[in-house]
Amino acid sequence: MPIVKSIAIHDNVRATLRYILDPDKTEGLFLCNSLNCFTNAEDAYLNMKYIYENYTHHKFNEPLPAVGKRRVKAIHYIQSFKPDPNLTPELVHRMGCAFIRKAFGDNV
Repeated sequence: MPIVKSIAIHDNVRATLRYILDPDKTEGLFLCNSLNCFTNAEDAYLNMKYIYENYTHHKFNEPLPAVGKRRVKAIHYIQSFKPDPNLTPELVHRMGCAFIRKAFGDNV
């Protein structure tokens, strides 16, 4: 049974996407999917930036406030498993896609 956690991304979205979509860690992006977005870090960043600015009327790269709440720009979901020799990267990927479909719909 995996543990799933979400991390709110307030800044450095471009760097976060590059980290998440690193081809060396994802078998050349084979183990990556996206929902209503691109699976290429730079295209995903530009798409998220455009949509955020269009709907919030705030700059995507605005400085973080000194005090108070920071705006969430993205959410990164992470699934963690106990070591198990039966878990393959492909199986873990399928389970992650099933979680996303259940949580957000079938457009994966």
